[in-house]
Amino acid sequence: MKVGWNDLFTKTFFAPPSVVPAWTSRMKKFREVAEGKFPLVETGKVPISEYAKVHCLELIEAVLELNKRGGVLDYGDTYVYEGSAEVLEAILGALYYGYQHLEDKIFYSPYGGLHHASRCEASGFCPLNDVAVLIQKATEEGKRVAYLDFDAHHGNGTQEIFYERDDVLTVSIHAYFPGFYPGTGHYSELGRGNGYGYSLNVPLPPWAGDEAYLKALELIVERAVNSFEPDLIVAQMGVDGHRGDPIGGVLNLTTNTYKRIGELLSSFGIPIIGAGGGGYGENSVRAMMAELIGLSGKEELWEEVREEPTRSPSEAIERVIAVKRFFESQVSWF
Repeated sequence: MKVGWNDLFTKTFFAPPSVVPAWTSRMKKFREVAEGKFPLVETGKVPISEYAKVHCLELIEAVLELNKRGGVLDYGDTYVYEGSAEVLEAILGALYYGYQHLEDKIFYSPYGGLHHASRCEASGFCPLNDVAVLIQKATEEGKRVAYLDFDAHHGNGTQEIFYERDDVLTVSIHAYFPGFYPGTGHYSELGRGNGYGYSLNVPLPPWAGDEAYLKALELIVERAVNSFEPDLIVAQMGVDGHRGDPIGGVLNLTTNTYKRIGELLSSFGIPIIGAGGGGYGENSVRAMMAELIGLSGKEELWEEVREEPTRSPSEAIERVIAVKRFFESQVSWF
């Protein structure tokens, strides 16, 4: 397993100025903790024009224009700072590196997973969608791709881009309740046309906890991937559902869930490319390390980040079981 790195990852983020330090401190802390434990490889950049694989040219041009002076792309939460375009090139460059080295089976980049950007709109700290570009590149080369989204927030942009496709499976487990961003990701959002049945969403209530999340991994994610039989898995491995996270901690997850995510991904035995996704502040690094321990099997590192698992309310477990039954009734291949 290789871990991608570019020093540009510590430069900036695409959120309001008050949030940027929480992200850059996470990136700096990640390198400090991961270096020496996992093989960090320097990854390069790819031209920002590569984002045109999935995005309207007008959106890319807006990013490039704001890159000169800074400004807000959407209704107020997605910022572009001077030099942001270079960071976007580095984010995609890391994922492309992983794709070019699929023989290594598992690749992880701590930055990326900008899953809220849809075809023609930026949103949710996401100017452009790196994981969608990678998926598109892989499908152009004939690969079936499973996109698995573990961020606390629904991967709405990635879902929208592939909503009518049957060669891309999107699965998202996320918090879902009134007022929680982005407000999409109900289990009834199954796709459209040829893509019907290839968008699967597991919406969880607040304080869902480890038990319910692990049940979703076992009953839905594992089954869906094994049935779909992809050639490649692209994973948005956001850790903002970790308890204490200032933005997504309402899911009340611990490092136990994140270790299991890594273990499940590695168990499929097919190439995995993971992107860091959400998670704010240095405490996020514990959950990131748990994912890498699960991916790599380095059990000797587990005691450094192990936490007591959280119990789940019966409502959360019942929700997962009900969603599974719904998929069984609606999706022929599931």
